[in-house]
Amino acid sequence: MDNAERNKLISELKDLFKKLKTYNKYIKPKKQLTEVQIRYRDGLREKLVYKSGVLKTKIVQLTQKQYYTLFGNIHDMWSDALNPSGYFPAKTTALGFCIDATNEAIAKLELTPLTELELPEASVAQEPKDAAEVPNFMFDKMQFHSKVIEVSKSLFIDGHYKQAILESYIALNNLVKDKSGSTLDGKALMSEIFSEKAPVIKLNDLLDRNDKDEQEGFKFLYMGAIVGVRNPKAHDNIVQSDPYRTLEYLSLVSLLMKRVDEGKVVKLRANKE
Repeated sequence: MDNAERNKLISELKDLFKKLKTYNKYIKPKKQLTEVQIRYRDGLREKLVYKSGVLKTKIVQLTQKQYYTLFGNIHDMWSDALNPSGYFPAKTTALGFCIDATNEAIAKLELTPLTELELPEASVAQEPKDAAEVPNFMFDKMQFHSKVIEVSKSLFIDGHYKQAILESYIALNNLVKDKSGSTLDGKALMSEIFSEKAPVIKLNDLLDRNDKDEQEGFKFLYMGAIVGVRNPKAHDNIVQSDPYRTLEYLSLVSLLMKRVDEGKVVKLRANKE
């Protein structure tokens, strides 16, 4: 890391710290919030989900702080702090840890000579001894896309595995619609947006056969995610009781969401605008 990189990181962390402090005031207000304040709070949380996804790895590397213990259970402080619902004491406790860790990371960057500044590997939280807590521990370790965490974590922890999967795949569908601007839905949406011949979202530069094969292959993965996972979970009386199989479903949708984020939007064709 050179001096310019350090200064840039300090600036980004200070902005994150400021937003965290503001958000903290809105989740435990002294009086009832107005509708405008609620919309501002929710918009701020969305920004924090994105910013923390980019910066929390640096914070963990600088402070070795990512997890905390509440009622004997291990939690990821960033996931709990920015969960849109969640258990209120856990949210406020976790947010306090996030604020403190961000402030500590800023101080370390500002006070440590550049020649001595190293970003070590993040510490590894100890796996819980209670086997029943292992799936929840693994959820935090998976580094899912922020949207997966947002819509499924509380459901997963409460054992509502089918709903956790369903909400994540609905979120994938909405993420593709929002990024592409398309009014299509489901299988037709995925086929149109990720077409290898005229895509709206390009997953690579489509320069050669390998690029086109990847685009086409992921098109079918997106279509399959909707037809094979979202639709059955939404319409059939499926019992989902295995937390480890649920983590596998969430891993797939997280990957697909991350590829959407990385994809390049191409202007919609004239007849679709």
